[in-house]
Amino acid sequence: DVRGRASRTGEGLDAAGRRLRHAWLEKVRRHYRADRIALAHHLDDHVETLLMWLGRGTGLSGLVGIPPVRSRIVRPLRELRRADLRAECERKGWNWLEDPTNAEPVTARNRLRRDVMPALEDALGPGSIERMGAMSARAVVERAALEQFGADFLDRSLIRSASHELEVDREQ
Repeated sequence: DVRGRASRTGEGLDAAGRRLRHAWLEKVRRHYRADRIALAHHLDDHVETLLMWLGRGTGLSGLVGIPPVRSRIVRPLRELRRADLRAECERKGWNWLEDPTNAEPVTARNRLRRDVMPALEDALGPGSIERMGAMSARAVVERAALEQFGADFLDRSLIRSASHELEVDREQ
């Protein structure tokens, strides 16, 4: 009951649905003693997420978009376009399940998918979605470098930690 959860928690429909799906998938993972959960997010999903974060005025963290790996969740299809995946499924005679609510213009993501993504490609030209994915990949590397720099700085600069206070050597 996604709508019920969203109503109870104050989350948006997308966030409530994601939490419920992930909780269910985690139960399935544990039941089958699997190491990972592979999700089928693709490049179009990823760029939709980037656009949502940009609209919120994100910093570097939002430019990461949908991470390729987070804890036990992996997204092996994240760099492939939706149309290419669909064409490959058709070529191999595979069926796929399309959530009918994805076509409803109720959520911001669905409106981005239906209206903005095609207009973006039309305005910026072929390869624009792929270039946004590459930009996000650079953000992943840059964010990791900043996190490592911060950790290294603290390791070098820590003098002592007492009474829940942190002292650093300004000369470092």
